[in-house]
Amino acid sequence: MESDEVEPEIIFPLDKPLDGLPSPIAERYLAMLELQHAPDAFAVRAGRLLEAICADKAISQDLSQRDQLNALIQEAGVPEGLVKQAHLVYTYRNYGGHLKELEVENADVPLIRGFIDALLDFLYRGSANLIRVSTAFEKRKEEALKRSVDP
Repeated sequence: MESDEVEPEIIFPLDKPLDGLPSPIAERYLAMLELQHAPDAFAVRAGRLLEAICADKAISQDLSQRDQLNALIQEAGVPEGLVKQAHLVYTYRNYGGHLKELEVENADVPLIRGFIDALLDFLYRGSANLIRVSTAFEKRKEEALKRSVDP
């Protein structure tokens, strides 16, 4: 293979910030990303991240993982579509962690990661971004007002 035929893909540093993620969630997320080269282990780590999210949102640990994910709709206001994606991650986790008729493949990794990132964006990053952007915007407005008053 010639060097001009290689298309590098940046997987680190992160293309998504850890801002707004509670420490246990950020740790599990980083642990998941470390295994992008091993699809089955990546899927298992993604499932463990789902467990951490449910724990962070105070979803009963006495429920099955499927019921915990469903509880995110009522208890955390997660849209049903995102919960369906989380269910698919859970299914990938089961295939990655057990001998099954279907293997988790390299092509599945970006899909799983995308579903996880969408859930993290909704639950954590979105509010952190809103606070950061709102604060910066208010500061800009104050500075602009100050400049308009003080010629």
